[in-house]
Amino acid sequence: MGDEYKKLKGVRKQVSFLKDELTTMTAFLEKLALMDDDGELDPLAKDWRNRVREMTYDIGCRSSHNSSLSEG
Repeated sequence: MGDEYKKLKGVRKQVSFLKDELTTMTAFLEKLALMDDDGELDPLAKDWRNRVREMTYDIGCRSSHNSSLSEG
């Protein structure tokens, strides 16, 4: 039972870290969206924005999945 507790505690720390990262990425994407509305983004920045957006989807899915596992 002690090993299971340690694993769950580790999962909770990972989920917390991912949620913090997701918050930062989301704020960054919102800033880029404002810049894009003004036509200030070059093609490289747009590509990078798209890659960050994909990562946020992946992190969000993993975070939701791990949260449901740690609560169950």
